[in-house]
Amino acid sequence: LPYSTRILCFRLTNFDRNRTVHFLLEHFKAKHLPIPESLKQFKLPRQKVKISRDKILDNSFLLLKESGFTHNLLEFEYLGEEGSGLGPTLEYFSLIGQRVREIEGIWRPMDDNSLFPYPIEVITTKSGMNFMRLTSLFELIGSLIGKAIMDNRLIDLPLSVVFWDLVLGKNFTIWDLGRINPSLGEFFEEIMRMIEKKKMIQSSIDLEPEYKTRQIQSLKFKGCTLADMGLSFVLPGCDEIELKEGGKNCNVSIENLEEYASLMV
Repeated sequence: LPYSTRILCFRLTNFDRNRTVHFLLEHFKAKHLPIPESLKQFKLPRQKVKISRDKILDNSFLLLKESGFTHNLLEFEYLGEEGSGLGPTLEYFSLIGQRVREIEGIWRPMDDNSLFPYPIEVITTKSGMNFMRLTSLFELIGSLIGKAIMDNRLIDLPLSVVFWDLVLGKNFTIWDLGRINPSLGEFFEEIMRMIEKKKMIQSSIDLEPEYKTRQIQSLKFKGCTLADMGLSFVLPGCDEIELKEGGKNCNVSIENLEEYASLMV
């Protein structure tokens, strides 16, 4: 189905009755179709919201707490300024998107400039946010995106495709690490190759046990032994995050390499 058909089906089947009628009327108008007499007087309920430009993020938290971004069509106006309606509303979604993108310590650098969050422990350290505030922030981000979809507004929050996959509950594997951090992905691709070589040696029926052990111990990571690399069970690049209890004091070896790889996801 073409995108226009899919988006219309989405809008007509995923919202409340008033919103469904609103999207149906918008479709009729766009296609220059006759509007049924019973719908000609229909108007989507609107709600005006006053916010401060200087406190747009805090005001958005308050709006979420008080009304949860109601099903009404929101129209924004700014404290101390005249005017409301479409212009200030479009500006609100633009400004709040920019404000969320600029929060320090939340988003890790991505090659495609998309948004993917740091691990929680890193965020709380870098941004100074406690866990409850962080949870509220991502709840706000989800509500803003949902409201933008509902009200047919644009919001500049280019979330990473990998982040969307996680939000949708898709399985995340070690092979997906390269989509977040190419260097990290390349590192673990080599780790997985070592694991495969180890399994091949272990499964061989032609080798003596002692020889298998020597062959496995001789496996190297791009010419280096794991002992030489000094790896421990911490998140690469984030030594404060242990992959398991006592991970800082647990060295990665050829014997526990599978456990190290599995704990990364």
